[in-house]
Amino acid sequence: MVTVRPYYDLQEGSVDAAGFFGDDEAAADAANDFERRRLDVVGLDDEGEIVVTVEVERINHDTRRAVPDDYDKMAACEPVEALWVAMSTSEAHEIIQALHDPLEGDARIQKTYSESTPPSSFRIDRPGFTGCYTLTQLRNEVL
Repeated sequence: MVTVRPYYDLQEGSVDAAGFFGDDEAAADAANDFERRRLDVVGLDDEGEIVVTVEVERINHDTRRAVPDDYDKMAACEPVEALWVAMSTSEAHEIIQALHDPLEGDARIQKTYSESTPPSSFRIDRPGFTGCYTLTQLRNEVL
C-alpha cells in the first residue's frame, strides 16, 4: 500500500439535478445510490488499485441494513484487507451480529463471538471483513 485516501468515492459521475428537488423519483434513487458508493478509507497500491478498505462504523437505528451494505461495498472492491473500526467492543459485536443476521439478504459471515471476546480476536476472513478493531485499540497502536 502506498496511498491512504479517506472518503474514497468508488464511482465518479453526476446526478440529475431533479433528484435534489424531488421532481424525479429515478433521479432521487440515483442520488441515493451515488451517496452509498463511498468508502470511509482505502489503501491504494502503486497502480491505484484498492488493496485495503476500512469502514468506521457508528451504530444507529439502521445498523442491520447499513452494515451489510457497507460490507457489500467493501467486498466488491476485492481488497486484500477489509477492516472495520467500531467505537467500542459492544458495538463491534453489533457489527458482526448485523453481518450474521442482516435485515435483508443472506448472512455475510457465519460466526459470532461471546460478548467478552475483544474484536481484535475475531477470526473472520471474508471478502468484506478480515479484521475489526475498536477506536481505543487503534489509538493505542498508533499513538
